[in-house]
Amino acid sequence: MEIGCVFQIAKADTLKREQIEPVKIAVVLFLIILTIVSYFVLSPAISLYPYEIGVIGLYPSTILGLFFVGVGVITYIYYFQCAYLVNKRAPTTIEKYSRIYLEGVFLVLL
Repeated sequence: MEIGCVFQIAKADTLKREQIEPVKIAVVLFLIILTIVSYFVLSPAISLYPYEIGVIGLYPSTILGLFFVGVGVITYIYYFQCAYLVNKRAPTTIEKYSRIYLEGVFLVLL
């Protein structure tokens, strides 16, 4: 999921400016690295969960799960904002298709 956030930021930047800002990618990568490191540093961050078939799996804590979801929501909101700006600046010939794209991005956000 988190690597999808990096691609989402890259897609939003190319949609708006046709170039990728490395600062935004660096911020998202920093948040991903911070989350992965906190999995190993914080002792109650991960607990072992036994499955029915005898395999032991990892179960993340609620706080870290919310952090993962928060990073994803922030990137999708940024992408929606970029799609909105493109829709606002669209010429009248493609305004209909731009609005359809914006509505699709909004439905994915929900």
